[in-house]
Amino acid sequence: MKNPSKKRLTGYGITAAGFLITGNVAEAQIIYTDLDPDVVKNFGGFTPNYILDIDATPPIDFYFGLNFGSIGWFGDNMVFAAPWFLDDNNGIAGLVYDYDGFFPVGMASQLSSGDEIGYGLDFVGFNDIASSSYYGQMILGVNPEFAGQENLWSDDNSPHFIGLRFTHAGAIHYGWARLSVAPGFAGFTLYDYAWNAAPGEPIIAGETGLVSCDTPEALVSGAITATSAKVKWSAIPDAAFYEIQFRIVGTPTWNTAPVDAPKSFRKLSGLDCSSNYEWQVRAICTDGGASAYSDVLSFTTLSCKEASETSLEQHPIIYASGKDIYIDFEALNEKATIQIFDLNGKLLLEEISIETNTVIRTNLPAGIYLTHIIINEEMFTEKIVLK
Repeated sequence: MKNPSKKRLTGYGITAAGFLITGNVAEAQIIYTDLDPDVVKNFGGFTPNYILDIDATPPIDFYFGLNFGSIGWFGDNMVFAAPWFLDDNNGIAGLVYDYDGFFPVGMASQLSSGDEIGYGLDFVGFNDIASSSYYGQMILGVNPEFAGQENLWSDDNSPHFIGLRFTHAGAIHYGWARLSVAPGFAGFTLYDYAWNAAPGEPIIAGETGLVSCDTPEALVSGAITATSAKVKWSAIPDAAFYEIQFRIVGTPTWNTAPVDAPKSFRKLSGLDCSSNYEWQVRAICTDGGASAYSDVLSFTTLSCKEASETSLEQHPIIYASGKDIYIDFEALNEKATIQIFDLNGKLLLEEISIETNTVIRTNLPAGIYLTHIIINEEMFTEKIVLK
């Protein structure tokens, strides 16, 4: 779980302890810390604990520890995390469990990489659960199970995420911590943590703000119907998967669509007809970092009337990169005739293709050209720019 060094990213420039790769800074200013060495706590005749001050400013934010005996009638061993009692706004993602009507106890949720942590997720704070000399306790898991309540956390010794909510400079912020629990809930290992410095903005479990792969280039929007469009971008060698964000221009929130690498296109479905959309894409790197988002491209969906009048299932995507012309078909059941014209209408090139992905290598001078695709007497035309 190690990165070569501890990195703290502020979103505003290079710091003494880390670096920044910009991109959508207003949406995500991730401050990440890799614990090196990992924090390992096991039972050994005392109650080991770890205080997590996630924003590195007073007061203390969270408390992680092992408990044996203090509330041991629930089970032999216990791993718990606590929102620090000095700030009522601090909370851990999870639920409140009323132990047999006796008193409320917090059960922390086990989150996975990619889960969003923010407004709308249930958080349990100090005031929601029982207080004692051991603080308000959010239980990760006990051995045996907590009074028949299935453990929300696994003691599989594999890293999982806990969602954090805390107050920084008078505002609510969200973060995550990554840890694993030893078999029998006999110990835990805390690996790293991160938080979003933008007040009220969510964070994705596993998001570090570290950029270790290039930003993909949004290439083209095509195969547009009244309710769908196909978008394509440049492939990135170190991408594990891609995240596309798309929305109707002028709306405040983005829709997100993931695509596993090496695939570098996706059909966006369920769109509104006669609407102007914009989209962008970023790469999620193989080491957990994320690139900046690409430049925004836009497209307009067809009217419902146009959709009923045109056979659009074979509508191709046509775009250029350098002196090469790329043509992608959703499905190609007939031969496609591909023609390249200059702006004076002169035919410069003609090919027959039966491939769903066709690349035409040209030596044409830089300039603007027209590409015609003819499939079963239906023609599609796209203006392209060769560089």
